[in-house]
Amino acid sequence: MTTDDAKRSYPRYRDRISGSEAYVVRHFARQQSITPRQVHELLKTCGSDRAKLAAAAKALRASSRV
Repeated sequence: MTTDDAKRSYPRYRDRISGSEAYVVRHFARQQSITPRQVHELLKTCGSDRAKLAAAAKALRASSRV
């Protein structure tokens, strides 16, 4: 199997966050300066779209500063 075949067989959706992958959740949490628990809560409310999650994390951080 060549690299191109592997890319077709196992597409990676970089615009999505997988809540079942702990390392993905931890990485996103570190990027957004929130806790993994907060990431899981945002996944429940916003879905797995990375852009929506980033916007929600930004709003969460802003609301916690007040």
